Amino acid sequence: MDFVDRKKMVLRYYELVDSGSYGELFEMFDEDVVYERAGTGSIKGQQELRSFYLKDRIIADGRHVVATVVADDDWVVARGTFEGILKSGEEVSVPWADFHQFRKGKIWRRHTYFGARPI
Repeated sequence: MDFVDRKKMVLRYYELVDSGSYGELFEMFDEDVVYERAGTGSIKGQQELRSFYLKDRIIADGRHVVATVVADDDWVVARGTFEGILKSGEEVSVPWADFHQFRKGKIWRRHTYFGARPI
């Protein structure tokens, strides 16, 4: 998988998460995925990843506006703004940056940072 394919996959990730298409989304991640994100403990493995997206995530609806995507070696970095509504009903606009590390064509490590507050 080259830089272009990894960048396309990361952009597709945001489309899938925003549309709630979790079946295809989960297939993008390695079985041993580790997802570190501000405001949440480490998410380890497919089972915890599924639980986070299907139960624990505080976002009700919204979309990621991707401003930049850069690929180097086995990493793809994306940054942008999330605009949406939390399960509490609060409307938010939050800047974010994601670091996706690939292994064997899948996202193996992921780190999310928020500019304003964790969501």
